[in-house]
Amino acid sequence: MFWRILKKDLKRKKTMNIILLLFVILCSMFAAAAMNNIIAVTGGIAYYFSCMH
Repeated sequence: MFWRILKKDLKRKKTMNIILLLFVILCSMFAAAAMNNIIAVTGGIAYYFSCMH
């Protein structure tokens, strides 16, 4: 039953769902880039502090 309702909704609001999908993809790309930057910065800080002495 839930699947049937979801299927009808997907057919009816196709453009809105495509826009929402693109927005989710864009947000996940930004989140992945932010996480990558955080990992790179923490690794760089650890390397910097280990080379100081």
